[in-house]
Amino acid sequence: MNDRWLGILEVGLSILSPPSCAACDTHVGIGRAFCSLCAGTVLRSTSGGAAFVYGGAMANAITKMKYGDRPDLGRVLGALLASAARIEGVDVIAPVPLHPTRLVERGFNQSALLAKPLAKAVRRPFAPRLLCRVRPTPRQTALDRAERRANVAGAFEVRSFVVGMCVLVVDDVRTTGATLEACESALLIAGAREVRTLVLAEAP
Repeated sequence: MNDRWLGILEVGLSILSPPSCAACDTHVGIGRAFCSLCAGTVLRSTSGGAAFVYGGAMANAITKMKYGDRPDLGRVLGALLASAARIEGVDVIAPVPLHPTRLVERGFNQSALLAKPLAKAVRRPFAPRLLCRVRPTPRQTALDRAERRANVAGAFEVRSFVVGMCVLVVDDVRTTGATLEACESALLIAGAREVRTLVLAEAP
């Protein structure tokens, strides 16, 4: 199915099932991610490589997507990321991968859901299998920065040709940056010319 028919299908589905706020499920107009009340809690990030601050409605939406079995929010939040990001000079866009075991458990990779519409918006190749997580790692939530870096050290491998390329790595949330640093290290070792990172939200 081509993009034109996908667009027509999405419009039809939005008429049958009106779009709802990504955070609270209140009805919103087509093309809006959040209702007016929730939108007031969404803050743009002032740091590089992050579109928004992790908090308020943005945190609620990301949590719903990842742990509430709402992969449909990936398209909405990915479009929001694409509208907020300025990307130039990138050769390929790759999501931070999940370990296969975690991917089976969750059923989707939230970073890939965000990266795909971004790649489409900026007309760059989307490479969901460029990076591979070669060993399972405990959740980072309860770890400090040093523990997070040790947890993901050597956890990623590059599975595609990247020599001389500028790679943009996309993730949902950046806390300490340890996971993105591990991805960057693997890509540089594989010969990437430059590695940039972009997240939907950064923890304050």
